[in-house]
Amino acid sequence: HIIELNYKYNRGSIFYKRNSDGSNGNQVSITEILRNKKSKAFVVLASSETDVDRVLTTLSSAKSSILGRGGLMGDYVVVGNRRWKQMLSIDKQTFFNNNTVFLVPYHVNRGHDAITMFDARYVAAYEVLPTTYSYRGYDAAMIFCRRAFEGFEDIGSVETPLTTPYAFTYENGSFVNTYWTMERYKSGYTIEVE
Repeated sequence: HIIELNYKYNRGSIFYKRNSDGSNGNQVSITEILRNKKSKAFVVLASSETDVDRVLTTLSSAKSSILGRGGLMGDYVVVGNRRWKQMLSIDKQTFFNNNTVFLVPYHVNRGHDAITMFDARYVAAYEVLPTTYSYRGYDAAMIFCRRAFEGFEDIGSVETPLTTPYAFTYENGSFVNTYWTMERYKSGYTIEVE
């Protein structure tokens, strides 16, 4: 069952049930929601870096408090915006503490042989580590330059130049990548990619 919450900060994080018109309803305890033994998913729509940090920290603190007192709680994940990873004031540890999930169009697996080789060649040529933009630029060149000679008839097939697959569909006169990767920041400080 879905519970929609509004968030407000006033000397502490406060959560309210969201009324159908978007206004605040009754105040709710995030600790009580976490104590429910059912699995939960929090979809955080905040765009402010400060609000995102406060929500993640509040969830993480409530979890620590429950478990620190020997309490039980259900598993939960936080579904977040991939832009959170670029926000400087957010402690990335809260991603792991909250089992945060991001849907991303591109994931660089630094342990993959193709990436290791690409990194070595890139550093030799430019004396800096490549950025995500560098990997994506390489992929675009490998896909579309080859396609310029071979044709675009079977562009719907999955392409994997480095490590991230691309699956294109033709929409409104353009080829659109419809393949997305899910990054799961797990509580054991590992990142799982699906």
